[in-house]
Amino acid sequence: MTDPRHVGQIIVLEPERQDVRDVLHERIAGALLGAAIADALGWPTEFAKKPDDLRIVGLTYPVTEFRAWHKRTGGRFFARTDNVQPGDYSDDTQLALALARSISPDGTVDNDRFARQELRYWLDYARGGGATVMAAAKAAARAKTDWRRNFFRYKRGNRDLDYRDAGANGAAMRMAPIALANVNHADRAYVEAWKNAVVTHGHPRAILGAVVYAETLRRVTHGHTQTNAAFLADLRGWVRDIQVPSQDPDMRFWLDGWNIPGQRFETLWPEFVTEMDEMLATVSGTGDQPLGEVYRRLGCLTPATKGSGTASVAAAIALFLRHSDDFERLTLEGANLLGSDTDTITAMAASLSGAWLGYVAIPERWASLMADYTYLNQVAEYLTLVTLRHARSNPIVPKVGQAPPEPMHLLGAMKRQDILDRRPYWHPLFGIGRVLKAESQHVGLKQPRGRVVMATVQFDFGQTCKFSSFQSVASIKKAPRLRGSKAPQIRFDL
Repeated sequence: MTDPRHVGQIIVLEPERQDVRDVLHERIAGALLGAAIADALGWPTEFAKKPDDLRIVGLTYPVTEFRAWHKRTGGRFFARTDNVQPGDYSDDTQLALALARSISPDGTVDNDRFARQELRYWLDYARGGGATVMAAAKAAARAKTDWRRNFFRYKRGNRDLDYRDAGANGAAMRMAPIALANVNHADRAYVEAWKNAVVTHGHPRAILGAVVYAETLRRVTHGHTQTNAAFLADLRGWVRDIQVPSQDPDMRFWLDGWNIPGQRFETLWPEFVTEMDEMLATVSGTGDQPLGEVYRRLGCLTPATKGSGTASVAAAIALFLRHSDDFERLTLEGANLLGSDTDTITAMAASLSGAWLGYVAIPERWASLMADYTYLNQVAEYLTLVTLRHARSNPIVPKVGQAPPEPMHLLGAMKRQDILDRRPYWHPLFGIGRVLKAESQHVGLKQPRGRVVMATVQFDFGQTCKFSSFQSVASIKKAPRLRGSKAPQIRFDL
């Protein structure tokens, strides 16, 4: 049980005081670990419409613990199964960690690194990535792309969409590290949230959701003694005063590229500020209504709008305020509210709860099984130093070292589908990692279309990633066969 003196305590950042640093670290660790746990619990229910749908992935309703399950991916023609292990997390946590590695000691974000390196290589190990962020990552990988104008087109179903249409919650879901790195620096948190959001999303809904969520988490981590009603009233006042940070040179450059004849971002912005304010008013006026009814009123149960940046953030705030003193109840209710974006909404709400209550309020049975638990704590330690402005460098960035001979290159071995269990490989962004498990599957339902090879790699810096590579039927005969656990291990040093 968390120390009740810490809950709601306003943190006055006095770096020399050990008790202040301890409470701050407890909240930051709670925010990061809480979000990852909720992501892992909510991921299997994300696409379930009714309880029986969970049987298809090997689970039963309601989801209350970490269990192994299997996710079908690849669509009709390239269908394959991703076997998910207990405590594995999805793209929500992956991208939050990628963002944390891009945060400088002064709380700013190196968005060039985030776009050109983190997003680019995330495509190889993404799990559960949405269409918008996947398209943004592919665009960012282009040689001449500037992160401030990562404009792209993408398809969703039969719709051909533009970057300016990207209003989903993929920016908001990764914002926690920015808020946690700037707990006592509201202006910097605001501008940095804007800048990072526009790397992947161009619609006001997505950007507004991201900056509102970052500010909400920053306030909760900082602490307050307000009632829920007063907290929401203050937050709504802040939302109504939001201005586009056009005085920032990077944002000015972005705006000049975004604005096209007949459409200006600054003209559209007030409409969605009003929308966000009205959504928070809905949250404030729900009283004892069932959470499902709150989600319905916000549009979070309607397929066309359930992933909206503004609606998802409003729902996360509603879920947090409803169970602010009970992390477990919050997480289980959110993860089992079928028909909603269970992993993203619940992860954002659980991050708020973890920041409010501290990591000691998180059930040990979940924390002990959480993938990459040690690395999540290392990230929390770094962000604590950043928000105190005591960090001198970013120690959570992997040490890549010198490239080894070509056979040791992980991405090349994956492309050749020549990967060995228990063997160390080198990655250009993550450095050295060891393959925990390699597996292969034939792809295609009615007729084989090829083979996919998957490799779970635990990197020395602390994160575990699952990579996959597809080869068509035509090229399989030319490729070496996948070798399993009995293959000899090869040692090498960099």
